[in-house]
Order: sequence, then C-alpha cells, then structure tokens
Amino acid sequence: MTLFHKIFSTMREAQNQIVVGKSSHVAIEKRSRILALIAIVFVALNLRAAMTAPSAVFDQIKESISISDTARSIIGMLPPVSFALFGWLAPRLVVKHGLEKPILFSLGMIIFGILGRSFSNSVWIYALCSIFCLGGIGICNVLLPPIIKYHFPNQIGLITSIYTSIIYLSAGLPSFVAVPLTNAVGWRVSTGSWALLAIIAVIPWLFIQKGVQPNPEEQGRTKLPVGRWSVAWAIMIVFSIGAFNSFAMLAWLPEILTKSFNIAQADSGRLMSMFSFIGFFPTIFVPIVLTRFKKPWFVVLFFSLCIIIANLGFLFLPQFAVIWIAAAGTGLTFISVGLTLINLRSRTKFGSASLSGFVQGGGYLLSALGPVTVGWLHELTGGWAASLWLLAGTGVLALVMGLLALKPVYLEDYAKETIG
Repeated sequence: MTLFHKIFSTMREAQNQIVVGKSSHVAIEKRSRILALIAIVFVALNLRAAMTAPSAVFDQIKESISISDTARSIIGMLPPVSFALFGWLAPRLVVKHGLEKPILFSLGMIIFGILGRSFSNSVWIYALCSIFCLGGIGICNVLLPPIIKYHFPNQIGLITSIYTSIIYLSAGLPSFVAVPLTNAVGWRVSTGSWALLAIIAVIPWLFIQKGVQPNPEEQGRTKLPVGRWSVAWAIMIVFSIGAFNSFAMLAWLPEILTKSFNIAQADSGRLMSMFSFIGFFPTIFVPIVLTRFKKPWFVVLFFSLCIIIANLGFLFLPQFAVIWIAAAGTGLTFISVGLTLINLRSRTKFGSASLSGFVQGGGYLLSALGPVTVGWLHELTGGWAASLWLLAGTGVLALVMGLLALKPVYLEDYAKETIG
C-alpha cells in the first residue's frame, strides 16, 4: 500500500507542475516527467499482452465458442489490419483533440474489447470485440512516438528504448501465465484479467489530461503532406520489412523447421522462443545509437545483413538453423529502427503523429501480406526456396530504404517547401 500511495502522490503533485508555454512546448518538472514515464510504460505494457494472451489457450477458446478454421484464419489477420486502419485514424484525433484524450479513448477501447471478448459466446462477437481491442492498440501504437516527442524531446533514444523493450517483454509474458491461469480459473477469466493492465494505465493519463490546458497556437493545424515525402515512404518500408518478416516467420517457421529440416517439435518450440526474444537485446540499444550518431549507416547495414544471411542460410546450410534463427530474430529490430526514425525526422508532436500514422498504418498493412505471400509461394512452388529468396530480398530493400531514411531532414521543413 505504501508503494501505491507514493505513486499516487507523485501523480497528483506532477499534475500541478504541468505548465503549457506559448511555444506549445510543455515545460515539465522532475515529478511530472516521472508521471509521463509511468504513463508511457503502462501504455506500452498493453500493446502486445492483450493481443498474445488468447494465443496460448486458443484451442480452449476455439472449442468453447465453436470457431471454425476459416474464422480462425480471419481472426489471425485482424491484428495487422486493425493496427493499420486505426493507426491511420490516430493523427486526425491528435489534430482535433491533442494527445491525452485519444490515449484515454484508446485505452477504453482496449478494456471494452478484452472484457467483451472474454465473455462472448459467439465467434462474431469475439471477432468484433477483438477489433475494438486491437483498434485501441493500433491508436496507442501511433500515439506513443509523438507522446515521447512532446514530453521527452531531448531523450528520444532512451525513452524509445524503454518502451520498445517493454513491448517485447509484454508480448512474451502471457505465454508463461496463460496456460496455468486457464487451468485454474478458465479461459474467460484468464484472458479477461489482462484488462486490469489497461485500467491501471488509465490512471496516470487522467492526471496528465487534467493538467494540460489547450493552446490557441495549436488550433487550425493544416494536414502535413506526409504521403508525398519520399523519406516517409522509406521509413514506412523499413518498418514494414521488420514486421513483414516477423509475421511471416511466426506463421511458417515452425513448419519449415519440423517438416523441411526434420527438427523435433519440442526443439522447434525452443528455437521459436529464441527467435521471438533475441531481438529484445538490440532493441535496447538501437534507439540510443540512432540518436547519438549523425550517420548511423552501420545500423541499417547490420540488420539488413542479418535478414539476408539468415534466409540464405536456411536455404543453403539448414544444418546450422540455430544460427540463422538468431540472425532472423535480430533482423526484426528494423521495427525499432522505424519507430525511432519517426521522431528523428519530425520537429513537432503533430509532425511525429502524422509520420507515425503513415509509417505504422502502411507498415502494418504491408506486413499483413507476409504470411499470405510466403504461404502462397510455398503452395505454388511446392517448396520454401522462393519464399526464402523473397525474405532475403526484403533485406536488400531495407538497406536501400534505410539509407534514404537516415537523411537528416524533417517533415515540417518539407511541408514548408511544398505548401508554404
């Protein structure tokens, strides 16, 4: 109780220290920075846990509410599609309502979606509530970069490192507790209990929202021409390549390992765990490195080579699968590269929100094609060679687009040159 009392007291004191200046920059004292960091951390904890919690116990869910294989496939496509569609909506919400109200609204969507999903008796209600939950996550995905830009303009690398690392951890946490919790209390309580994280996340944002006053200089913002900016497209492609490889490998790598490489299912499971978690370590350092170096071309080169070497290794030297899986998992750090570049290529929270919506909206939509494309090529050719060549090719594309995305230019400057 003492710990919660201290946190609550810090929130209340921080709320009173938020002062909005004429330049639309929030001057935040030490305690209010702590509040902002707490708020960011709790939002980050919700960005994957609610999505992955049902996965480990989906067989029980499928049996309970009679989900067909077709419906299961559709539900499996919902995360990237929902992230994309609701992600495009987020910048418009920022222009109209600021950062705080949309965050509270999206957390409410997550809470409603989780609870509705956990008590549903119909596959369609389950799917609809999943869309609500995933839509809220999609909005939060887009809003966190501008929130970091706004509250921590001089610590973008560090705070981005913290929140992306938490996303990695929260993605794996449900798999450790979902099965024993389901065995004890059933899948409905097990999956529904993750709404508590979103409820807790609401608390610091209520304090922040109360402390922020509307600024007249922020009214009448024009839409930034992000879709016409080549650098925005480059960042989006870099981000999408990380997500594309992630979704494709998570969907098909277990089958490649067991059926093509004759690896035992238990060993395949351990290798997949390594694939999922090995990217956590570079994610800690990459945002900081990108902000410290003026031309961090070596970052893009390294992760591009990871993707290329991993897939060519699977193709020509499958006996060293553990090495290639480590390389493939490391290559997924392009997701973190893309998220960091959103703030490094914008000057304001509005620019960051516009760029974030474009990058993540388009990126997740492209990444949804990963499992489909790899599966289609496998069915078309009867083997995995074409799919692995395709994934290796994405590494080459990431190198070219990554070098373009590293140009020290800004969206707002491009907008001034284009629309005056």
